[in-house]
Amino acid sequence: MKGQKRKNSVIIPRRCRESMQQEFFSSAPPKNCEFLVCAGAERQTGWRGLISSCHLAASFLLRLPLPPLSRPMPPGALTRAMWAFPLVGIAVGAAGAAVYAVSVIMGFTHLLAALLAMAVLTGLTGGLHEDGLADMADGFGVIGPRFEKLAVMRESPVGTFGVLALGFAMAIRTAAITAVGETGILSVAVALMLAESIGRAAMPLAIWLAPPARPDGLGAAASAAKDNETFLAMIIAVTMASILTLMLLLPLQAVTIMTTMILIVRTIVSCACKHLGGYTGDVLGATGHAVSTAVLMSLTVCL
Repeated sequence: MKGQKRKNSVIIPRRCRESMQQEFFSSAPPKNCEFLVCAGAERQTGWRGLISSCHLAASFLLRLPLPPLSRPMPPGALTRAMWAFPLVGIAVGAAGAAVYAVSVIMGFTHLLAALLAMAVLTGLTGGLHEDGLADMADGFGVIGPRFEKLAVMRESPVGTFGVLALGFAMAIRTAAITAVGETGILSVAVALMLAESIGRAAMPLAIWLAPPARPDGLGAAASAAKDNETFLAMIIAVTMASILTLMLLLPLQAVTIMTTMILIVRTIVSCACKHLGGYTGDVLGATGHAVSTAVLMSLTVCL
């Protein structure tokens, strides 16, 4: 259409682009992130600091009626809490494995049990990572400037690219769980705990490898700490996931899976820097989802 440009099923008049760009880059941080950053808040240490980090990580990654945060979080609190992301992943994977086991014991087929496990995994996180994957796919599918891609990612409706990416990813995950389930219920427990923990360990690695694409939002809040704190959280998270992998798999299999995780994170981060100028909260969620899906695919061969 003359004088207009279509971007992922969104018609953006040319005369509106300059005002959109100015409004986007001058936007203030969303109010729902205020609990993450408070200049006057004190940083907790010791056992209280560890418990607070676990609480913050669970509150950020899960959609459960957890106790509210007792006090405002100081700058960088979310980054320091990322070492606990794999622990949350282990808990989520264990819940999905428990539902799968109960379903199989009740006589359900492996496919139906896998679908029920997927429903539990998605329900516990509120579709956080699935939403990130769909939004990232929609943003990458836009042919245009960076601010237009970021604007599309912030919109609530899911476009064609997002639907396709999410549909294929969910189908692959369900098929992988079904295949692993044919070797036994214990194999499903191992696969889900590994996949969910490694997927969440990939998120601090992505933060370490790239800058935030926006000055506001959850992505920027996650990088509010100093570089050494981000590096420490990333090292702890990846080390925990690596130790768990070595405990449950053969050494060569563990090295292969962790190497695959690093390559996937590096690829997504490179694409995010090219299309968006850095990562966003959606990119982090999509990274965790993509890595956990790849781990499940790999475990169909390993287990």
